[in-house]
Amino acid sequence: MLLARSLLLCVFALLFSSPHAYAQPASPTSSFIEEPVTEWKVSGDLRVRYELDTVRPAQLNRERARLRLRLAIRGPLTPEWEAGFRLRTGDPHTPFSGNLPLYNSLGEREARGLNVDQAYLHYRPEGPGFQMGLGKPPEFFGDGSSYDSLMWASDYSPLGVWLGTVQPNWTLRGGYFTLQDLPHYTGAQLYCLENKLRFPLSDSSELVSETGYYHFQLAPGFQPFRNRGNATIDSDRSGSPDAFLSGYQLLEQQIHYRLKVEELPVALGLFYLQNLAAVEQGRALSAGATIGETRQPGDYSVFARYQWVGQDAVFSPVAQDDFPLATNFRGVLAGASYQLDDRWRVDATVYTAQQLSPAGPVQYRYRIDWNARF
Repeated sequence: MLLARSLLLCVFALLFSSPHAYAQPASPTSSFIEEPVTEWKVSGDLRVRYELDTVRPAQLNRERARLRLRLAIRGPLTPEWEAGFRLRTGDPHTPFSGNLPLYNSLGEREARGLNVDQAYLHYRPEGPGFQMGLGKPPEFFGDGSSYDSLMWASDYSPLGVWLGTVQPNWTLRGGYFTLQDLPHYTGAQLYCLENKLRFPLSDSSELVSETGYYHFQLAPGFQPFRNRGNATIDSDRSGSPDAFLSGYQLLEQQIHYRLKVEELPVALGLFYLQNLAAVEQGRALSAGATIGETRQPGDYSVFARYQWVGQDAVFSPVAQDDFPLATNFRGVLAGASYQLDDRWRVDATVYTAQQLSPAGPVQYRYRIDWNARF
């Protein structure tokens, strides 16, 4: 344990003391339009993670080592239809975690298995215009979505359908998704609408606005009614909670300003969310910055973000029995990355979170991730 902590501190010192530190925001883009895939490709990635949790309420500190492996195939069925499929480690009954346990200092038992986290058809003709996705697509709750990066430490893609239009400087799309495939968790039907606007300011800067609306229609809760972080009530006076206090109709707004300072990419971001159906504690906000990018071997990256998430600001279908919290907290996320070569990257991250209601201690999680693409 002492050796692992020493290694962790050394890596953090190396990453944060370099005068050539870079970050990994998205650089200013020329268009929202992506080129259709023209050939079948098989790809994958491997992540080996070490993490240390401290100041756990009424629990011992914990060290864990875990592995995530993802294998994907993607390619064209016709010039306008694309198909994709991805297999991932993780318990198929709780697909919010894609990790395969390697070590747990407390001897806790963690689920193992494989699950299909993406399987989709994507209608995407060349150039601007109508697009559509079917199945378990990555666009809404997958990698890079605001819900994922702010609220869930996951890359979960629920089953659904979406359609919309993509233009060089704006997109508009809507979709329907079901979260009913999650045993032991509260299910929901989700209706969502998203709009993105891009305002080029110069050859090296842009302003991007993203607006989203997410309406969850909740299914009756499973028993026992687990702690998911959201406020609950005992509607039948049985002595145990059996329903949520609030509904969930989420309206969010994001603003991103991207520029280059002497060829160094910089991104500033603001995020605000209001649950229109919340009885109380229905707001969330986030503000952060990133500097640089990790595209070439030897590049560094640094970032930091402050988050404040009210108890009923977001719908949390996952249990609040692990850190980081999904809702009802305030905290900081900061880290750095280093691109070792064309395939390998190392990330070092620290999370802090303090429960808002009732007030709790500040928890800490330290992570080192070794990532490989192939």
